[in-house]
Amino acid sequence: MGQTVTMNGRAFYDGFASAWSEKDEAGRFTVSVTERPTARLGSLIYVDYGNRRMLQVSLPTNRSQIPALSAAVAAQVFEGILNYQVAQFFGDPDLARDEL
Repeated sequence: MGQTVTMNGRAFYDGFASAWSEKDEAGRFTVSVTERPTARLGSLIYVDYGNRRMLQVSLPTNRSQIPALSAAVAAQVFEGILNYQVAQFFGDPDLARDEL
């Protein structure tokens, strides 16, 4: 789900969604991409997974840099979600590591 306001935000979301669909082919994870334009910092992008903020990034003003940034962010968020899932699994006090 994307909530973007500016053209750069939309370009980021389109690149992110494309890279994300390659990473999460099965569609197991749902993330939200939100843009907050600010006068001082330009546009801030937030990527959330559930109630957890996975990443915050400031968009460059040069639109030609956005596709590479969006692909890198998608890869980083996907890796972060996988690490979070593993931590949740091993964090279960009912399961010891030798019981897996």
